[in-house]
Amino acid sequence: MVRKGEARLLSTYLVHLAVRELAQQTRDSDGNTLLHQSASLGDFETTRVLLTYGGADPDAANYRGEVPLHAAAANGHLFVCSLLLKGRGGSSDKAATAAATTTMRPVTGVDPRNEDGQTPLMYACFRGHRDVVRFLLYVGAESSSASELGLTCAHAAAQEGHLEVLETLLEAEEKKAGNERGGADPRRTMSWSTTKEGHTPLHLAASSGNVDCLKRLIAAGADVNAKDAKGVTPLILSAFVDQLSSVRALLSAGADATVADEDGFTALHAATQEGHLEVVEEILGQEDRVVGRILEATNGDGSTPLVMAVRENDMEMVKLLIAKVNLKLLLP
Repeated sequence: MVRKGEARLLSTYLVHLAVRELAQQTRDSDGNTLLHQSASLGDFETTRVLLTYGGADPDAANYRGEVPLHAAAANGHLFVCSLLLKGRGGSSDKAATAAATTTMRPVTGVDPRNEDGQTPLMYACFRGHRDVVRFLLYVGAESSSASELGLTCAHAAAQEGHLEVLETLLEAEEKKAGNERGGADPRRTMSWSTTKEGHTPLHLAASSGNVDCLKRLIAAGADVNAKDAKGVTPLILSAFVDQLSSVRALLSAGADATVADEDGFTALHAATQEGHLEVVEEILGQEDRVVGRILEATNGDGSTPLVMAVRENDMEMVKLLIAKVNLKLLLP
């Protein structure tokens, strides 16, 4: 090359070598490559150059096990996700995507997992990036995949209150179920999936106060009285963390206020213990038959809600509960 006097060609060649070395060897303190960084920033052109000319490895993981696709999905960069996956999924708005697919290397799959078992699709669901979620589902990402803790995409969307993402996931699941079984079985959809602690997406939506997600999950067939590993229902959990709107929505949907966890705590016990007066008032607004049962219910140490309120010296709570007890005694 030098003997022929091809100085310009040699210069270009050396630049390419330098780019390849940077792309393949440069990492920051978290183990992120240049491709991770360009994907995280949504820099389409730099990502294209690193893949096409730099030989950057889209499968290279940082110290948390995240590949560049995790970074792009987490930050909602649809076109970069498409580029990393060889432009599949109809994101050809960017002409460079189609041009780059002839030379760049494809990633191994659309569901690489980090050290916690989380996929790029889960990242997009946690952050609420509906377009990225749709794209990843279109190219074959598995919405029912679970992390090491048992969290699924539906858990992520429900916990963070991303209703549109949850709608997208449930619609995809219902369509898949219909294609495979001739009709969706709600007991086998993601609304029934559980974490290692036994939490369904409904538990997380309820405890986070995401009522719209809560209602959508119930419409999809979620069990309003589902128990986690310790027997806690969404209603009990909502009462414990003072999510009044969730308590109201669950009761309206038919949640059973008389159900107790493994320690004998009903939702009324939970709300009373934590001093959540408005939640207690909401629970006590049930029909008299139900109110009578939960007022008399005892937990594991034999305490009724009233006894707990007295023990906590919560006089406002005591007054409210005594008023209900007295009213119950006056009724025929």
